[in-house]
Amino acid sequence: MLIDLHNDTLLKLYLYKYNFKDGGELLDIDAKKIIDSKEKGLPVKALFFAFCLYPICERSEILPLLHETLSCLNSELKKTYFIFEQAYSMNDVERINASGKTAVFLCLEGAYVVTEPKHVDELYKLGFRLFTLTHNASSSWAGSCTKPEDGLKNKGIEIIKRMNELGVIVDLAHASKKTILDVVKITSKPIVYSHGGVTAMSESVRAIDDDVVKAIASTGGLIGITVYPEQLTTLKNSHKVSHTLFTEKRNALFNNTTISPKERHKIYCDLCYFDLPIPDVIPSYEVMFDNIDYIVNLVGEDHVCIGSDYDGARYRCRGVEDISKLYLLKELMQKHSYNSSRIEKILSGNVVRLMKKVF
Repeated sequence: MLIDLHNDTLLKLYLYKYNFKDGGELLDIDAKKIIDSKEKGLPVKALFFAFCLYPICERSEILPLLHETLSCLNSELKKTYFIFEQAYSMNDVERINASGKTAVFLCLEGAYVVTEPKHVDELYKLGFRLFTLTHNASSSWAGSCTKPEDGLKNKGIEIIKRMNELGVIVDLAHASKKTILDVVKITSKPIVYSHGGVTAMSESVRAIDDDVVKAIASTGGLIGITVYPEQLTTLKNSHKVSHTLFTEKRNALFNNTTISPKERHKIYCDLCYFDLPIPDVIPSYEVMFDNIDYIVNLVGEDHVCIGSDYDGARYRCRGVEDISKLYLLKELMQKHSYNSSRIEKILSGNVVRLMKKVF
């Protein structure tokens, strides 16, 4: 079975109103693809749907968008009740799976709406069970990978402690190395880096080095491997130039205060989904295995999982363009002589173990 620790499907459903029953090429995850994946031998046990709001809004501006997105999720789950059901605990997952359905967890990508420990409680009551502390900008209390000098502030320490107490998974994807190591020192629960790759394979700021991998593993935590090639392997120089220009365009949008936060959010997502430069040659899903194998050899098979980031960018690794094709990664692991126990851990078992410790 498969548990995907991170995807942005909810963002597409909210912004573009795609068909969650069968989105065709417009969605990487939908009801039909879940059925297809099961038929191909990889049932999907659980998915983590992210509410992702980029750091272009104040808390007061984020909350209305958050509630609109939650309303969208509830509506879409009703339409696809025969495939999906929202989960809040491990008991929910087992009950939902027993009925032949896939459990959906709600997570927060870029916890900019959290500025006090009490906000953790508010979001927990709304159903959120995982917080990605930052996106591509630092918050008032945690540093982003785009600001390596920023770490965890005192307020952040209070927030992490409350997440641990309440049973919210701490996710360090997009965080600076300093922030990650700061969190490792204080967390009482396993932490995750939900989607990315390793610097041994990629120069991306969204790849983490050996010290960080070992630190996360020391908490009993996990590194989720994405389907986004740039974070898994180093692409050609021509693509880097195009991507730099894209980043400059994105940053200019962040600084544009003449339009509303909601408009900026939509324009930013349009950039990511329709203007993100595509490399001349898209690497195959073998680079996913390369990153998985590297982590297995570095810290063992208990500390790696899948965090696809499906529906989060314009392109994915060639061969696994949507979730119905991830069975090919399972077959690739078999070809590399991974035994069934190791494969089960990587595809779902490691996340189950972590959830039981955190929730």
